[in-house]
Amino acid sequence: MDQKSSSKATGSGGVQRGDPAAVAGTSAATPATRWADLVAAIVTAEADPGTIDGWASLRRMSASTLRHYCAAAGVRPKDSLAFGRPARALLLGAPCEWRPEDVLTQMDPRTLARLLTRGGVLDFLHRERPRLYLLFLAHTFPIPNAPLNALMRVLRDIQRG
Repeated sequence: MDQKSSSKATGSGGVQRGDPAAVAGTSAATPATRWADLVAAIVTAEADPGTIDGWASLRRMSASTLRHYCAAAGVRPKDSLAFGRPARALLLGAPCEWRPEDVLTQMDPRTLARLLTRGGVLDFLHRERPRLYLLFLAHTFPIPNAPLNALMRVLRDIQRG
């Protein structure tokens, strides 16, 4: 790619359009931190995005850009969304009787059970809500350690603040 076409793709200041760092106003220098910012958006959204297209529009980017950022971190977009949704339910669900179906939209009981099984938190359904770190310990999603560690840091900051 020559200098001219490179500047068109990145816009002003060298930041790509749809870059989570540009949207959030932060510096997301690595693929892992970009991925963590994207997944954190699922957790903190007003409504459950539910689909990759919904997630992309939440971040004001195209689905192909979102897929690119996930791929750069070594994570499939579907796995990223599927990990973010139980994390959302764990952070936003009621502490006494954990009912993730109240936070996650349009999910039939079998799909919910499959998602929570992959997250390692199915046994807590309609019981006391587990702590978020259990998802990081017990999940079976094929997500490398670097993106998970970056997401842990982002979510810890969200919980504190």
